Amino acid sequence: MKRRLIDQFDAILLDQGQTFMFENDRFGAGIDYFSTYVQLGGQSLTVEQLNHIIEQLFRQMLALSRNPAHYDSFPSVSRVLQDFAMGVDLCDADIQRLESLVALHEVGTISGRHAATLRSFCKTHRLGIVSNIWGNKLPFEENLKRAGVFQCFEHIIWSSDHGCIKPSAKLFGHALQRFKLSPSRILFVGDHPMRDVDASKTLGCYAVWVRNGDGVYPEGLRTPDLVVTDLEELLSAEQGAVANGRAGHR
Repeated sequence: MKRRLIDQFDAILLDQGQTFMFENDRFGAGIDYFSTYVQLGGQSLTVEQLNHIIEQLFRQMLALSRNPAHYDSFPSVSRVLQDFAMGVDLCDADIQRLESLVALHEVGTISGRHAATLRSFCKTHRLGIVSNIWGNKLPFEENLKRAGVFQCFEHIIWSSDHGCIKPSAKLFGHALQRFKLSPSRILFVGDHPMRDVDASKTLGCYAVWVRNGDGVYPEGLRTPDLVVTDLEELLSAEQGAVANGRAGHR
């Protein structure tokens, strides 16, 4: 009987958004931020003011996240709100509310099927998360608890706790330090070619790319060791699956 691919490794580290959590990052035109603001106790901002602030905040955060100069030094939502003129004076309480609002709109859904897959992994492997998030980590941890998988993870590395974002080696370094394993003993799973696959392979991890839809792997990056279309496929992938997994990317 062939050995499972994952059984070559001691730990499985996972990205979160679009890897096992979906319907996340709900930003853009037509999104009702005001209901979230009121839910958090906000009263001083109008709908128009709030929408303007979130639009400007999102634009600034996205630009910073795409700038390599900020991978190792990435500001918090509250710092961006304070440093960039949003055209509205914000009290400290509203700055905290907006940081929570961003997190609540980043959080997505973990399906029962993906939760079951994670629970299957943790029966045989040490598990961890390395995830880029902008807002407060608490809504993400509550989301994991609602899905019944929070206890599956030995260590969770949230970028907002460390002031850096993937593909920063510093962020991955926090995970390696906590697990105290050689990168060669770690399988990393993520959907982003540059931030997940290329970054983890640079450190020496085995990298699995979760290809959502009909995405084509970009040229110029380290290629994934395996390509799957769903996390669940890893439960049955055999060691010989690597060559087949390369089909469909370039």
